[in-house]
Amino acid sequence: MGASRTTDSLIKAPMWAVAGPPVLALALLLAVEFAGWERGLFLFFNDLSSFTGPGFWAHATILGDGLVCAVLLLFWVRKNPERVWGGLLAALLMVVILRIFKSTWTLPRPLGVLSEELVTVIGPGHRRGAFPSGHTATAAVLAGIWAMTQRRWLFPLSGLGFVVLVGVSRVAVGVHWPTDVLAGLILGWTSAWLGLRWASRLPWGMKKPGRQFLTGALLISALVLLIPYDTGYPGVMLFQRLLASACLAWGVFAVIRPSEEHARV
Repeated sequence: MGASRTTDSLIKAPMWAVAGPPVLALALLLAVEFAGWERGLFLFFNDLSSFTGPGFWAHATILGDGLVCAVLLLFWVRKNPERVWGGLLAALLMVVILRIFKSTWTLPRPLGVLSEELVTVIGPGHRRGAFPSGHTATAAVLAGIWAMTQRRWLFPLSGLGFVVLVGVSRVAVGVHWPTDVLAGLILGWTSAWLGLRWASRLPWGMKKPGRQFLTGALLISALVLLIPYDTGYPGVMLFQRLLASACLAWGVFAVIRPSEEHARV
């Protein structure tokens, strides 16, 4: 493996794809914080629904929901169990750090600072626990796992685009500041890197019976997303159920027809 790539066997992306997004996000976070752009940027992105309508951002923001991202892992269970295992380990690490932050620094969200007339709220409104954005961090875990296990340069960019969409949606629905979103990207992408490194050293989830157990748990998660789960965002139920149905169908297919490579392991 060349010097421009990481030394971990599960991480195939060039170093710029691994380190670039969190470094860029940190630089932007510091710039926004020290230049005093937080409020102005929030009001700009929060007003985007006046151009697109609220439905677009409600649909975009559920892509960062923890259960939704977990169910999306089913698309990898047949041929890429290392992504599933690495993603789950990364998510575990991310959630622990996220909870520490939110319990230690109960920073106010926009509704806890600005008057309600200034904030467009789509879906449930929150006033505390702003930093960092959990939805953005969760999306960054998923996108980071995808990006870092690819060699082509287009995949890191598409993964970063996915995180940006979810992150902007968190501001557009009125529940996070821009710095919350940038911190979420840093947390999620870094957790994805650590999750892949951890997975390479503890391969339980990539082999039987670990792989089968995780697949079963994700199939149950898809059933929950399909039937009783309510994200709280208006008009997204059809999209949510279509997504759950597609993931469930692929997961069942993966169980019935496992890839030849992983059927033996």
